[in-house]
Amino acid sequence: MRNRVVSAFLLLGGLGVVGFSVAQDAPQTKNCEDVFKNIQVFKGVPATDLLPMMEFMSASLGMKCSDCHDTKDYSADTRAKGTARRMVEMQRDINKNFFRNRNQVTCMSCHNGSERPRNIPFPEGISLRHERVTNPPKAADLFAKYGAATGKAPTMLVRKGKLTSPGTDPNKPDVEEVEFDQASDGRFKIVTPSATIVSDGTKVMFNTSTLWGEAKETYTRVGKMWLGDDTFADLKGTGVVGSDEIGGKPVTVVRGVSDDMSTITELSFDNKTGFLRRFVNVRNTPLGGVVKAIDFDDYKRVSGVHVPMKVEITFSPRTKWLMQFKSAKVSDTVDDSVFKTGS
Repeated sequence: MRNRVVSAFLLLGGLGVVGFSVAQDAPQTKNCEDVFKNIQVFKGVPATDLLPMMEFMSASLGMKCSDCHDTKDYSADTRAKGTARRMVEMQRDINKNFFRNRNQVTCMSCHNGSERPRNIPFPEGISLRHERVTNPPKAADLFAKYGAATGKAPTMLVRKGKLTSPGTDPNKPDVEEVEFDQASDGRFKIVTPSATIVSDGTKVMFNTSTLWGEAKETYTRVGKMWLGDDTFADLKGTGVVGSDEIGGKPVTVVRGVSDDMSTITELSFDNKTGFLRRFVNVRNTPLGGVVKAIDFDDYKRVSGVHVPMKVEITFSPRTKWLMQFKSAKVSDTVDDSVFKTGS
């Protein structure tokens, strides 16, 4: 019987030839190593599965054939192909040892369309990757520009407005009145009809509960985002790491680390105004990094000081607070009773 021949152009991983022809009834009995050259991890796999597997890998990593293959000889070994083979073996081991050989974990499980798997759950629009800057300014100069742009820090700032936060109904966020009081020494108080968060400088209370660990650190960072001279004093090894855009406005990004190297902080400064547009903190844990971010916008001049009237706090990819203030008042004195935390 004369076999009908099907020809294909191997756009995704042809191994040994750029185009190939196989008898339509033959591949059912032939494996990859019988048809293609230099097969290593796909021995015993039907030859008809090779092209679909390459397509799957390409889609899962967002890569082209030429990213892994030598287009002059698709069967030739390359560094990327060596990595891919190790990843295939790792996938098989995971599925064998944890999922009874079910194809539960795949390239897509980790890569999700990117060449490198994301090991940190970054909220949408937030990243530590930025455009490279030629002849970047010094971090200290950007800090000084920020201080000059905002003006001399008052002792206390009181802002009032609306807080939008996730509600029990995912399709209907909660909207409440909010008052946000900040003292330049780091004390703060956030008051809504449903909750009070207050810091006396040593501890942080959420209603009647004392916060500790990551929860305390998070709210302390929110409360200390202030205009004082020591705003960035706890950052070490600061330097410009790139440029980006936030809300269509170009920014320059400064990165620093904590004393114990457990957190990375990035600060994005508006190129034109010098205002701080974004604060990002990544805290390392034994399982991976936890990301918190604060965006600042709508700066208004209040008694000689520029104050952000829109503050968005990202606690996690699914949890955000949006504070939009209608009024702001500054003072050179502090009412200590405001920041009392009780017993």
